[in-house]
Amino acid sequence: MYSNTKVQRANHTISAEYHDSLIMLDPVRGKYLELNPVAKRIWELIEEPITVDDLASILLKEYNVPFQRCFEETREILEKMMTLELLQTDLQQTA
Repeated sequence: MYSNTKVQRANHTISAEYHDSLIMLDPVRGKYLELNPVAKRIWELIEEPITVDDLASILLKEYNVPFQRCFEETREILEKMMTLELLQTDLQQTA
């Protein structure tokens, strides 16, 4: 996943807030998962298409972490979401 890759969440999940996390149900795969506060924030921000770089920049302003760490961890979370088929990218749309 590149810094200019646009990501957007898939819309086949059902979710509900629970304390400071987000509980998600994927009825297609019959699984549920819990997103920690940072992953929950990423989920909120990818409701509309956004580049990985822009997403990391927003998170950088909200969390007090070095840029490189923010970018790497953002990309890591997005890749996990992609593996779980929770998001789509512009790369998938052109393939």
